Amino acid sequence: MVRELEREWETALAEPAHLTEEYERYRRRLPTRLSAAELAAIRALAEDLPALWAAPTTTTADRKKLLRAIIDSVQVTADGASERVHATVIWVGGARTEADLLRPVARVDQLSYFPQLAERIKTLAGQGLTTAQMVNRLVADGLRPPHQGERFHPGEIQHLIRRLGIRPGLEADRRTDQGRLGRDQGPSPRILDTGLCGFGKGS
Repeated sequence: MVRELEREWETALAEPAHLTEEYERYRRRLPTRLSAAELAAIRALAEDLPALWAAPTTTTADRKKLLRAIIDSVQVTADGASERVHATVIWVGGARTEADLLRPVARVDQLSYFPQLAERIKTLAGQGLTTAQMVNRLVADGLRPPHQGERFHPGEIQHLIRRLGIRPGLEADRRTDQGRLGRDQGPSPRILDTGLCGFGKGS
């Protein structure tokens, strides 16, 4: 009986110590609470990040370390095979930044606006414009080539015209690489198939 009471007493004395150890382990797992001075220093550094990034003394390796320190992950979702992608930057701390971006693609028929581009070229060809003039109109319309350059090359327009069957009798000026529409030539009467199965092969 006495020994049983002693064991219970020892167990009761050990329990507070056990609880204290568990509490300390719990506290060590909690994120450290920053002081007011530490928070102020972090805010000041955040305001200086653009200057730090652009500083001539900042190396490429430094920039990579900086990105790894402030970005948790980047998620990129493509809209099929088109030039359109959606990017989500998840910053350390949980904040998110969303952005719609454009990427180069391999073929013109991968462009999300290819049907619009094909109809526009058909219209411009019907007006008798040279390929150089058509390029300028497409620039004004904001229609870019697959590689996302500023403008199509006249040769690209000639190739596209032939593929679309808009000017079956197109004659090219070899000195300027600018095709012109003959007097007896007009847009092909056949219906333009914007799907163009197999378009771009060998391009």
